[in-house]
Amino acid sequence: EYFEEKSAGKAQITNFVRLEVGEGIEVEEEDFAAEVAAQMN
Repeated sequence: EYFEEKSAGKAQITNFVRLEVGEGIEVEEEDFAAEVAAQMN
């Protein structure tokens, strides 16, 4: 109902995906020491 009201009936929800905190979110792992060294050069 909320979505329908906000979209003025111009869009439809076709499915939902439920994610737990952090699940499904890809985080690029970084080497902090290498990052600092790269900035020093």
